[in-house]
Amino acid sequence: MAALLLKVSISLLIPLASYGHHPCLRKCIAGHSMQCHYNFTIEWYHTLSKACYDCPFNITDCYRPECIAADGKRRAVIAINRQVPGPSVHVCEGDEVIVSVQNMLEDGLATTIHWHGQHMLGTPYMDGVGQVTQCHIQHQETFVYHFMASPAGTHWYHAHTGMQTADGLFGPLIVHQPAGADPSDNLYDQDLPEHVFTVYDWSSELSMATYMSVMHDVFDVTLPRSILVNGRGQGYNVTDKYGIIKTNLTHAQTPLEVVHVQKGSRYRLRFIGASSVCPLQVSIDNHQLIVIAVDGQPLDPRPLDTFIINPGERYDFVLNADEVPGCYWIRLIGLSDCYFAKANGVAILHYEDVSLENLLEILPFREKLLNPILDDTSDISAHGWNHSVILTDDMRFALHTNFSEQVVDFKYFVGMDFNKNDNTKYNNKDLYPVQTLPLLKSHYTPVMDNITFMLPPVPVLSQPEDMDYSWFCNRSTLPDPDYCFSQDLCMCTHLLRVHLNQVVELIVFHEGRVFSENGHSIHLHGHSFHLLGLGKIGSSLSRADLENLENNGHLRRNFIQPPVRDTVNVPDGGYAILRFKANNPGYWFFHCHTDSHLQQGMALLIQVGDHSNLPPLPADFPRCGGMGFSNALRWPCPDNLSAGANKVVIFFSIHLVSLVIIML
Repeated sequence: MAALLLKVSISLLIPLASYGHHPCLRKCIAGHSMQCHYNFTIEWYHTLSKACYDCPFNITDCYRPECIAADGKRRAVIAINRQVPGPSVHVCEGDEVIVSVQNMLEDGLATTIHWHGQHMLGTPYMDGVGQVTQCHIQHQETFVYHFMASPAGTHWYHAHTGMQTADGLFGPLIVHQPAGADPSDNLYDQDLPEHVFTVYDWSSELSMATYMSVMHDVFDVTLPRSILVNGRGQGYNVTDKYGIIKTNLTHAQTPLEVVHVQKGSRYRLRFIGASSVCPLQVSIDNHQLIVIAVDGQPLDPRPLDTFIINPGERYDFVLNADEVPGCYWIRLIGLSDCYFAKANGVAILHYEDVSLENLLEILPFREKLLNPILDDTSDISAHGWNHSVILTDDMRFALHTNFSEQVVDFKYFVGMDFNKNDNTKYNNKDLYPVQTLPLLKSHYTPVMDNITFMLPPVPVLSQPEDMDYSWFCNRSTLPDPDYCFSQDLCMCTHLLRVHLNQVVELIVFHEGRVFSENGHSIHLHGHSFHLLGLGKIGSSLSRADLENLENNGHLRRNFIQPPVRDTVNVPDGGYAILRFKANNPGYWFFHCHTDSHLQQGMALLIQVGDHSNLPPLPADFPRCGGMGFSNALRWPCPDNLSAGANKVVIFFSIHLVSLVIIML
């Protein structure tokens, strides 16, 4: 422990990373917006590189520019401007954000960046989903993202290509407001950029290598090894790679994140769940927190002691620095796969003017838990503790809303599960059919409505004239609903279409036929939704049972000030009721935020409005797609699907003809 304290105390001599140097990080004034320019260079990089000199043997070197210390494990990363997490973007609501992204990945990988939490109203082409809203950014190409910062709140950006987020391509995006605009701003004195906590699981290997191992060999739940806070953690003893003994010290540990507060001040803390797999349980020793926002949207304040943050979620809290001055642990407990791997993390809350040697070993409060994992119908727990709990849908939006009289125009049930069938991409049913494999080598494909989402070969938003509408499907075009569960995968561009300004209610449920697990963290692009209800029915939940519960009025809904979110964890054997007004025309991704689940196709598109409702395509917008689109895969289907498929083709063909007539 003494060595740890020495490292942390030396870190106080090093200026905090460039938080305060961009002109757009300022006090926001109503009616005054700015253009905020950023340059991102994406490249392969490495932890403990030459830029780190003697880090962590000389702890000061760990804070040098371009040094990524991480958890002490030497590994390749995908970095932005040689930083993981990437540069912090702080702007004011209404600012023009202009980010020039240059792809310098040496191996030729393409990439895109999604601005998670930003609605992109009027700029749907900037949402950052390759082959949906834009072409992928190819090697040595530059793409300029240009959008208005809205809504305000704690958000983040991350890759939306392959498994790149898990390798480091992400960072904070904070949209500030003028004084008085936040309903809770009277509760805190300070809202500082250094009080943004990007928390995530971190593996010792490249994510694609891990993914391929799981897909083609053995499932391993112990793969996440560390939990990091703002890129810092201690998972490994670092040994000098040349075997050189420095002052008789052959190994050391990388530094932890240290957060500074002053006695008597109240601080806004912003937490971003950037995990690729695991939920994280977070607490601060001897300090209670007051939750004031979720996913950027204000809440009626609620006190709590610990909370769980799932991939993609964001929570804002007020911390009152009124305890005995000293140093307190910020504890992060990895759940789900990270729990099996015993992956935990810590950071330090440091009262200024107190030595870091004054580390107080005080256990966190164990009373009020926010956002619990629903284990079964009778037990709510987190890491074995008994708590009084605040359920996700128990939170209340800070502004008065009442949806008891609102008419729903479009209601749709979306089922999720894992299908044990011969995924032709990862199983050869002639050589090693999945039904003959041992459990750990079996492949269970995550799906929505038994459909595996396939990216189209051209971006459907920006190149509608190049689309082949036979690529699209949804549950209504399928044959017997169980066909895609028991046979080969049904692969297509899974699409739901709603009219502009319709009130949409999605009842998303996890069937749980195969695994009992922590559920799926689901994110909607382009909109926030009111979370009217969330619950767990049992260890599994069939579509028929859920529809019966709904038809008989047994699904609980709260219509008064339901929380507003863009990401929610749907429990295994449970459901979530999401309602939103489809007032943002475009093609919006709706998907699981576990990287490997999305990579395998747990997603769908929601088309809001038609192409006549879209804003003009930006000038010189990139185009892509080869002659004949030879990379367009077709999903296997029996002959009796053709009638339904033809209906889809006819529907979209008429739509395209109408668009051409309008354009003429």
